[in-house]
Amino acid sequence: MSIIDVQRVEKRDELPLRYRIKDLAQLYYSAQVTGNISRADCLRFFLTYLNKDEPDKRDRKLIKAIIKKAGIIEKHTVKLLNRRRKRGEIK
Repeated sequence: MSIIDVQRVEKRDELPLRYRIKDLAQLYYSAQVTGNISRADCLRFFLTYLNKDEPDKRDRKLIKAIIKKAGIIEKHTVKLLNRRRKRGEIK
């Protein structure tokens, strides 16, 4: 699988943590919406992303932040879809 994110094309030495959380949360949310990827698959992806065999305390904190942000993304998406339904833009 290949993943390309061109939403935020910038040249930086290091990506700020908030951008990493947002990008990974968007990916996690999309994976949950498809319903084809288990939580174990998500954890495997995350560990591969970090190049680790198991998460440490700092990684678990990051995972919680990603899951929390994915929840925020979900609420925002539902709100936008409801608004578009009321306007008759979508069914």
